[in-house]
Amino acid sequence: MQLEIRHIVCIAIMMAQLIDAGRETNAESCPGGIARMFSDHCYYTSQTGVTWFQAQQFCTTLGANLATLVSDDEVKFLNSQVQRGMSWIGFYRSSNQTWKWVDGTESNFTRWDKDQGNVENEECALASYSFDNWHDYPCQTSAFPLCKKHKNQTRWKLVERTSGRTTFNVTVPYSNKSSIQDVLMLPNLVLAMFVCFILL
Repeated sequence: MQLEIRHIVCIAIMMAQLIDAGRETNAESCPGGIARMFSDHCYYTSQTGVTWFQAQQFCTTLGANLATLVSDDEVKFLNSQVQRGMSWIGFYRSSNQTWKWVDGTESNFTRWDKDQGNVENEECALASYSFDNWHDYPCQTSAFPLCKKHKNQTRWKLVERTSGRTTFNVTVPYSNKSSIQDVLMLPNLVLAMFVCFILL
């Protein structure tokens, strides 16, 4: 049977989506020229000084959050790969006065400098010229954002968190497969199959 143009178009669409899916689930590098990758996570920076809340908002536009730092190896990587400066990280003092990571990670890992982490009215954490030298600062201080996300995270939603009297958004991966958001964000491969069905 001779292939018609519509069959060729359908095959081309399916092949393109299969290639894209392979790239998405087996990424070896991070999208974006300013990104760095360590342990399957991508890190993004900006050389524009902003407040902690503005930094977190910037990260959400990338599908990321301000960075959660959880190991000495991660800190060593950042010290060697990311330009030094006053950099916001995703550690903040919650409404009950305990320090939390924006993405909900539970970790006892900290690298507070001497007499830091306990200053009243300083509710946001930044790395002061070294990622193993953390300081608590007023959240309205100007510093660079350091964002982090998993290299294969392509779908996320925004949820609200609170620091003091301020509410901000964080990104979290979709986990409820039956949610209306998931229905509205069908994978491209399924859409391609539907297009092919129509063509055939």
